[in-house]
Amino acid sequence: MKLNNYSISIEEIYNLLQAQNLRIPAGAIDTPGGKINVNVPESFESLEDIENIIIAASERGIVRLKDVANVYFGEDDDAKKIYSKGKNAVVLAAYFKTKNNVVLIGDEIDDAILKTKNSASADLDIDKITFQPEDVKLALDDFILNLFEGIIFVIVIVLIGMGIRNALIVSVSLPLTIFASFCFMYIFKIDLQQISIAGLIMAVGMVVDNSIVVTDAVQMRLNEGLPNNQAALEGVMESAVPVFTSTLTTVAALATLFVLPGEAGEFIKTMPVVIIAALLFSYAVSIFVVPVFAAMFFRTNTKLDNYDSKTRLIFSNLLSAAFSRKKLSAILVFGIFFLSVATAVLVLPLEIFPYTDKNYLYVDVVNSKKGDIKSTYELTKDIESLLGDEKAIESIFTCVGGYFPKYYLTSAIGSDSADFSQLIVKFNLKNDKAFGKDKQEFMMHIQNKLNENITGAQITAKLLAITAPGSDIEILISGNERTNLVEKANMIKDELMNIEGLYNVTSSYAKNRQEYSIDVDNSIASVMGLTKYDIQRQVNIALSGINASVLNLDDNEYDIVLKSNIASISDLENFKIKSTATGNKIMLKQAADVTLSAAEPSAQRYNKSPVIKVTAEVSKGYSAQMAQNKIEKIINLNYSDDDIDFEFGGEKQTLSKYLKGLGIAAAISLAVIFVILMIQFSSLFQPLIIMISVPLSVIGSIFGLWIFDQPFSFTAGLGLLSLIGIVVNNAILLLEYINRARRDGLTIDEACKSSVKRRFRPIMLTTITTVVGLVPLALSASSFFTPMAVALMTGLMVSTLLTLIVVPMFYSMVEK
Repeated sequence: MKLNNYSISIEEIYNLLQAQNLRIPAGAIDTPGGKINVNVPESFESLEDIENIIIAASERGIVRLKDVANVYFGEDDDAKKIYSKGKNAVVLAAYFKTKNNVVLIGDEIDDAILKTKNSASADLDIDKITFQPEDVKLALDDFILNLFEGIIFVIVIVLIGMGIRNALIVSVSLPLTIFASFCFMYIFKIDLQQISIAGLIMAVGMVVDNSIVVTDAVQMRLNEGLPNNQAALEGVMESAVPVFTSTLTTVAALATLFVLPGEAGEFIKTMPVVIIAALLFSYAVSIFVVPVFAAMFFRTNTKLDNYDSKTRLIFSNLLSAAFSRKKLSAILVFGIFFLSVATAVLVLPLEIFPYTDKNYLYVDVVNSKKGDIKSTYELTKDIESLLGDEKAIESIFTCVGGYFPKYYLTSAIGSDSADFSQLIVKFNLKNDKAFGKDKQEFMMHIQNKLNENITGAQITAKLLAITAPGSDIEILISGNERTNLVEKANMIKDELMNIEGLYNVTSSYAKNRQEYSIDVDNSIASVMGLTKYDIQRQVNIALSGINASVLNLDDNEYDIVLKSNIASISDLENFKIKSTATGNKIMLKQAADVTLSAAEPSAQRYNKSPVIKVTAEVSKGYSAQMAQNKIEKIINLNYSDDDIDFEFGGEKQTLSKYLKGLGIAAAISLAVIFVILMIQFSSLFQPLIIMISVPLSVIGSIFGLWIFDQPFSFTAGLGLLSLIGIVVNNAILLLEYINRARRDGLTIDEACKSSVKRRFRPIMLTTITTVVGLVPLALSASSFFTPMAVALMTGLMVSTLLTLIVVPMFYSMVEK
């Protein structure tokens, strides 16, 4: 250590480097032509300038920096580094301002990338880790295609069910409503994105329902012999109120989606807005536009009044059977409902939010060797090598020493750390048929492979999720008595490791790690003129290094880092400290003892108390809720302690939060719908009869999710909530006709059976159009929208079929 041989200290070298390269305004000189500034330029223009700085003078001559130090260009060994394809890389991250067209900006970025590639050397690779403009364009193309598919499907169904003439009139409502909805979105600045387009797709099948009901009423009046204009007028007068009521109930159910909590409510807020706007426009079109065309072009068509069709006869027979055994039928319906609820609780997997549809997973690596970035790099290289054998993996991007910049809406960001690395893995399961389309199975395969082959690190592989990342199970253990807290945390960690289906069980408690302590002998240090500041400051610069100045070279700026070459504890002990009081230099070991001791880890705090977090992930095929129920039971039985508090987080609590939000929204929706129905029917019991259709929809949705292997997720819950307002529509129209038939003199049972026959076609047609309109969304294979579409479709189909039997049956029971 050459510096020990000279009287200057490492701190003084730092001060000289700073002073030699400062830019200080020198002032100005008055001249006949005015003031002229005086400038003293910075001194460092090359490495030689730095090497030749005079740092001391003695009888033997002057001492330059190069006499005591090596000056060279080098990489910062402790800095965060990015790698791709085994080469050093730089990551550029850009974020879009709101209200910008990301697709157009993406085209400009692509042009800039192409120009850079053409002008750069051949060995320069430019790869996109994630590129939102491409994702947005593909998603919009798919959703717009789904929208047009839905429109075509609906028109075809209307053609089959109503004939060409009537179908063309009804179909007028589709383009008018969709156009009005686009205008509404433009005026209120609702972007054309996945959620808003999904709202339009959901609305496609619904917006023709009002027109179907109105035109059916007009057609019935025509078939009774009324003139066209009178038939249109009476058809509108007959339908306006029940159609408006059914529209209001759907709007009421959708409006409650605005009360959903957190980022979930924010995420889907444009969907109900778009659907509500489309429904209100469709009502206006059905009342003010469609009847005009119907009066102009409709003709008598008795084929549509065929009450003896096979399908109607089947329902007529089922209705007669239900009426003959009303109590047994009611018990059977409630039994099926409770069976569906049991299926939801016991069989259906629960999921908060699904993973994204992107083919990315990320691997977080926490090295057990704290603060050793070289070890972390070697460990990460081993992981890259293992992943390189996977046929499905197309590219790997690696960041050693910290996190990547935020590359997705929900990707985690954190501070740099020498013992942390992150890999972003882009894959395509078409390249490896072993996993089919199951991304979660592929992720578990990667996790297991890394667990089996890599030691000395905590490794977590995860897919990108729609919400912020977090562990499936989280337990916060807090208490004031540290020893007891650590003991309980370790015991609970062991319990988690013994529960089947859990992996990556971790604890935030860091074991005591070793550190060297410099114990200064104050009496000796005082005699030698050393202060603790002298020791702390000079040792800190020597070991940690310090940015002393900058070198500007060829339009690039380089930090000048001052650091010693101490490589062992003996080097540290022999390192000479200069006294600022006397100017003498003394070896560190002469005034202090350097000893190895255990360092107490810093404690995290929660509500002002020390806390340890124990976390775990849940394997595919296992339930996070059931696993947490099990650990909660174990803790309550074996680890209950007045001095220790346990708080649970993770998937169960998040799911509970959002299901609670859905429950509140459903309760508000039911209450508002009940009030609307009570106003229309001026009755307390008839709205209750109509509300029976809601649990009937639950039957269909639950069994639909089970049959189509979909989880009961937050989005499936959205489908169920939306159903509340949709399924009552059929019951409203049915009861309206039953009441009218009774006023015409029919008995209760005759009125019920007659109304089912008369309303069968429009009820079935409106249901089929709504269901068919959702088919593209259900077939989109979207992890977000498919469960919602399945819940809506199956719930609506089953509810409609049962409504035609159960609602008249309960009406008869109540009214009699």
